[in-house]
Order: sequence, then C-alpha cells, then structure tokens
Amino acid sequence: MSLKLSVVSSGPGTCSFSGKPESDGLLVAFENEAPAFLSWKAFRQLLSYKTSQNGSKPEARPLATPVASNVTVAK
Repeated sequence: MSLKLSVVSSGPGTCSFSGKPESDGLLVAFENEAPAFLSWKAFRQLLSYKTSQNGSKPEARPLATPVASNVTVAK
C-alpha cells in the first residue's frame, strides 16, 4: 500500500478538520488534493482513515531493536 503526501510546513495554526484554533500541527497535501492544516491528532486520524480505505492496515513495527536481550541489572 502506498500513500503519497507532501508536508508543506509545521507549527501552530487552525485545524481544518476540527476547527480548533492555535493547535500544533502540519500543513499537508495528499496526492491531488489542496493543502490543509491539520493538528497532529487530526493528521493521525486522517492517516488511519486513508490507509483503511485501501483495505489494509499499517504493519506494526517496534520503535527500536534491543541491543541485548539477556542483560540483567545488578542491585
């Protein structure tokens, strides 16, 4: 699944989705759509919606790979 978007800028603005003024977020444009300012929360919701439209969910991956799994902490 592929989703193309452009991040135009980030910072404070009025969310196009919720109308909440002075929220922190991004000015983004999805393929062939006009740019819109979205709060971080609205951006995550829209990404979830866009990926579910294509019938697939994003694959969960760990944030970091552990360096060693057999480490014990001495007390």
